[in-house]
Amino acid sequence: MTSPPRVAVIGANGHGRSHRRVIAPLHAAGRLRLVALVDVRPVEDDPVAPVPPGVGVFTDHRAMLAAARPEVVVICTPPHTHLAIARDALATGADLLLEKPPVLSLAEHEELTWALAAAGRVAQVGFQALGSAALTALTDALAAGRLGTVTGISTVAAWQRPDDYYARSPWAGPPRSSWRARWW
Repeated sequence: MTSPPRVAVIGANGHGRSHRRVIAPLHAAGRLRLVALVDVRPVEDDPVAPVPPGVGVFTDHRAMLAAARPEVVVICTPPHTHLAIARDALATGADLLLEKPPVLSLAEHEELTWALAAAGRVAQVGFQALGSAALTALTDALAAGRLGTVTGISTVAAWQRPDDYYARSPWAGPPRSSWRARWW
């Protein structure tokens, strides 16, 4: 029997709490082992995703990578930090789950692609729309031929966000010129 994968979450507050809520029952069931949480602020309590005993809590991702040696790293930090953190995690042999956007430019995307190939690791990007019931309905309709001949596809989407969505992290919401310097 193989041991469950060792998982760490970098950016454990804000949106990282939603990943902790998904990870908590998987950890409890022994399907994965949460080994570390990283955040520059104290890790917030979450009754749905409590920090299990023995899970390391760090403020520096490099210290965590050296100490915990996770096999999978979830990166939920501000977007401008993704590439550097991903490179560090890949250097330790971890696979990645990156929140969107995974990187900020085509050049960074190419660098990430190269780093993944060089490390022999994989990455997944968390896009909530891919889990949408609308995508499944569209795929089913296309497969069943209910839409006729498709000559092009385009989408428009709007998500209503309550104020607490933008308050979850100081960098969430409309970009401001000073947000990169102040956070993370």
